Amino acid sequence: VGFNSRKVKAIQGFLLRFYHQEGYLAAQVHPRCEIGLLGDDDPEVSCASDRVYGAHIDAIQFDVNKGPKTVTDGILLRGNLRTSRQVIRNELRMEAGKPLGSDEIFLSQANLRSLGIFDAVNVEYIGHPMSANLSSDAQSVVREATVVISVEESKAKNLDVYVGAQVDSA
Repeated sequence: VGFNSRKVKAIQGFLLRFYHQEGYLAAQVHPRCEIGLLGDDDPEVSCASDRVYGAHIDAIQFDVNKGPKTVTDGILLRGNLRTSRQVIRNELRMEAGKPLGSDEIFLSQANLRSLGIFDAVNVEYIGHPMSANLSSDAQSVVREATVVISVEESKAKNLDVYVGAQVDSA
């Protein structure tokens, strides 16, 4: 299989998405292409399209820096004046104490929008400083994050229904 810079970027994106789904929201993935020339060790230039164009790539290595794992510390709801908190919480895919991945953020936002009762929905997180170690491994640092759910409720709509009645005088 021949590789070019687009394929390398696609694999890099796939790996980055995987780590983001697992809760490593600050993950970084850097490709290194070995083609037997000067610059193979530099992740900034080793897979540049002008460098690998037409070259035989001997090996591709991806350097991954997972960063801290993000865990949901709490959930704040804003803007729900008429909507019950429970209605919103039922649509959320994140839980306090569980890893917070990109899928939980996007699916929660999509679920809330699909209800059709909000004009705007925003789901974001506030990362706290490094919190604790999961193990003695220095790479297992946890970053707690508070998720902020902001909604703008739709204006109330009136539905007028007219019912007609006919009286027959026979």
